[in-house]
Amino acid sequence: MEAIEFNATVLNILEKDGKFFAILDQTLFYPSGVGGQLGDSGNIGDAKVLKVIEEGEMILHEIDRPLKTNTLYKCTIDIERRLEIAREHTAQHILSQSFKTLFNIETVSFHMDENYSTIDLETNNISNENLLKAELLANRIVLEDRDVKTYFVDEKEIERLNLRKKIDVKPPIRIVEVEGFDISMCGGTHVNKTGEIGSIKILKKEKAKRDYLRVYFASGIRVIKEFNKDLEILQHISSTLTTGFVELEDKITKMQKENKLLQSRIYDLEKFYKNTLLERLKEKNIIFEIVKGISRATFESIAISLSEEGKSGAIAFQNDDNSVIALLGRRDVPIEGKVYSIGGVSFFPVEKEKFENAIEELKKIF
Repeated sequence: MEAIEFNATVLNILEKDGKFFAILDQTLFYPSGVGGQLGDSGNIGDAKVLKVIEEGEMILHEIDRPLKTNTLYKCTIDIERRLEIAREHTAQHILSQSFKTLFNIETVSFHMDENYSTIDLETNNISNENLLKAELLANRIVLEDRDVKTYFVDEKEIERLNLRKKIDVKPPIRIVEVEGFDISMCGGTHVNKTGEIGSIKILKKEKAKRDYLRVYFASGIRVIKEFNKDLEILQHISSTLTTGFVELEDKITKMQKENKLLQSRIYDLEKFYKNTLLERLKEKNIIFEIVKGISRATFESIAISLSEEGKSGAIAFQNDDNSVIALLGRRDVPIEGKVYSIGGVSFFPVEKEKFENAIEELKKIF
């Protein structure tokens, strides 16, 4: 795609919340959010175009500095960004048609982000096997380097087209056609040949609103970026666990089993600790105790059990992440901070640096 340059006159400069917006007499900058895709960036004279917004019939160009009004400027669109957006948008058309062709599943919405895009499918679930089938079909269309044509039709002509989805818009209606595969109504930017996309990769799926399924995908250079990001994570995990890529799954499965066993043993030990502590304190009516080396949940359970036995006083808990003081049967002890209640016991989270001072004050009382 050749560089896109044009001349335009700045009609007005709007300032809002410290941001500057230029209104031009004409523009080729594509605005964000229209048709779900990202907007262009580039330059108006020496000013960088940060974002392009459509407000009613106006196109606002957010710029990094004010410009003179009633002045003609050379405008340049960031061609690399335009190409990336075009690849992603055409990839969406191909992927959506793949789901329609293979499984008769419609795409109900499309959203493009800076690093990935999403489509919401009119289904609440689809198997990983079928996701792969759709991905393979989409990439076959890419590799076949089919023509992507854009043209306008009127209301009569559109009835003769095999549209993937019809939208209620006024003519003339812009059509984007992937040769022999997809025909859609669309006003967005697209590539000229499917081969320009490079590749399409489905990243993940998740449940969306209204029982729809959201599919995340990337195309072109974005696929390489995602691959490198995931590879870096894998390399870090592999290095940390001193395990090769091939053995990682077995290593993690083994670690999960060992962790589950350890958690069970920790539970038994904390249960034993709790029972031993309650037995030791059963003859005391006024309690002042500091416990460490157990979970916060076990500490809370101990405090509740002491309260149910009618004990009075305080029990404090501290580990690497938390410091909490529980008051038993006393509401007249001043402790700063927010309080939460469980089982009738008041728990006071205490900042780590204030814990020792709080303990010293409690010792004076109990």
